[in-house]
Amino acid sequence: MGAADDEISNDEAQTINQIAKELGLDRPTLNAIREAYVDRFAAIRAARRLARGR
Repeated sequence: MGAADDEISNDEAQTINQIAKELGLDRPTLNAIREAYVDRFAAIRAARRLARGR
């Protein structure tokens, strides 16, 4: 699933959102879980690269 290659793609993030919804997780709980993996999200990595000018 997500982060098998040490990165969570946008598609994988959407799948995670769907699974969380089906499990009945509320947004604050999902956000707390995501916080533990924030450095693995492809979108976050891309934004940080842009911020550094790369």
